[in-house]
Amino acid sequence: MIFINNSTTISDNDGTIRVVNFNSDEARESIHRVFSLSKEKYKMFVALDYETNGLCPILNIPLLLGIGLPELQIAVECHNINPYDLFPKDWKDYIYVAHNGKFDHSVAEANHKVEIEKLFDTMVADQKVMQNMGVQIGRASCRERV
Repeated sequence: MIFINNSTTISDNDGTIRVVNFNSDEARESIHRVFSLSKEKYKMFVALDYETNGLCPILNIPLLLGIGLPELQIAVECHNINPYDLFPKDWKDYIYVAHNGKFDHSVAEANHKVEIEKLFDTMVADQKVMQNMGVQIGRASCRERV
């Protein structure tokens, strides 16, 4: 796990998190490594998730943007930083996988002035699959899904 922020330290780090300064070459190289690995191994799919201080993408503040693959995850501190400044130029060609992707899309658009054009929303996909199985949305238990 790599954590990119404005400083080079975080409290309570047990050594499992590599802390990288946003303005360093290593930050950009780490982000670019996610995209190149995605192109090589995952047909240009990249996981994406925003963490905010509330549920309104316009009024609340994005705190972190997580992007990653099974073998490499990166969290970018978003407060006063635009994480897309570190992304490769062709980042819009990738497909982003997000749970409740509509929210993540809205946060990116409202706060970072970017549009995520290719988005696969696992929450919507789950709802569609469950509807086709005759399971009422919101009432599906783990037992019904297995």
